[in-house]
Amino acid sequence: MKVSSTAGDLDVSIKDNARIVGDTVLLNAEMGVWQFQIYLSPGDFRFFFSLIFSSTVLLFLIKQPFLYIFRQIKK
Repeated sequence: MKVSSTAGDLDVSIKDNARIVGDTVLLNAEMGVWQFQIYLSPGDFRFFFSLIFSSTVLLFLIKQPFLYIFRQIKK
């Protein structure tokens, strides 16, 4: 995954498996030399699902298999 900011484009890698800590999901991540933890609460998942199920993102996801097939045919 990539994070873009005024500092530049940085690659973020999620390491290991997700763990449950209390009522949150814990992800270990790395960005360059920085290692950090991401805590996702149930409210965060509701927010992400509302983004993913928006019409724009759904259309993008539906198109991906077809784009992949057409790229394979062109090779």
